[in-house]
Amino acid sequence: MICLVRTSSAALHLRQLVVSPPLRPSYLHRQLFNKARRIRDKQISLPSLKGSPLGPKPAQIGPQNTSWGISVADLGPIPKSFYLRHESTILKPRSSGSSAWAGLMSLTGINLVVFGLWNEPDQDEEWMMENFTADIANTIERPWSLVTASISHQSFLHIAGNMFAMWLFGFSTYRVIGAVEFAKVYVLGGLSCSATHVLQNIATGKTQSPLSKNERDRLQRMAESQGIQSTKDLPPQIRERL
Repeated sequence: MICLVRTSSAALHLRQLVVSPPLRPSYLHRQLFNKARRIRDKQISLPSLKGSPLGPKPAQIGPQNTSWGISVADLGPIPKSFYLRHESTILKPRSSGSSAWAGLMSLTGINLVVFGLWNEPDQDEEWMMENFTADIANTIERPWSLVTASISHQSFLHIAGNMFAMWLFGFSTYRVIGAVEFAKVYVLGGLSCSATHVLQNIATGKTQSPLSKNERDRLQRMAESQGIQSTKDLPPQIRERL
């Protein structure tokens, strides 16, 4: 009887081992756990884990990542602290700093050329108004003006503020997304801004093209000769074009 009880106890214990083995980590599990913990504590580097389950995955096919760099040519007008904050994120550069300089300098040059045309004394201002401003008439007759208006600046403060913003936010963006995608963002951004301006004019009742500088000068001389001191005394058709 005693032998039968002992045999039954051993069989029951063996069954428990098979059905629910003790939760004891194996040697391999302990090694992998220790490696993961040392990686977290930056005690070992990822290259030493190549070929192991915790090693880095093979790089996907696509543009090769490059480092942000440390020179002025690489960092541009952006503080170095910005790049340090993004060293461990998915924001990795696809283009070099020299490529970003060349692209943004080209865009700046285009904007400066149009700015010079606006301020050229012998320039036909009416032609500039037709091709480099966004309004309802230009949108219907010259749709390209929605794009060209985005590179059009008549005052120094206007172009200075826009170029400052473009360099501040555009340099690192250019390096991350590349030249082609940045050009798409620039054109689509300008197009959407011009379209919004046209829609605002429609909403506010400004359906006429604005007056050119020469037309405004003639209007001012005519108003002075007739004793008109305020724009409120002008006809509504003239006021909406100012």
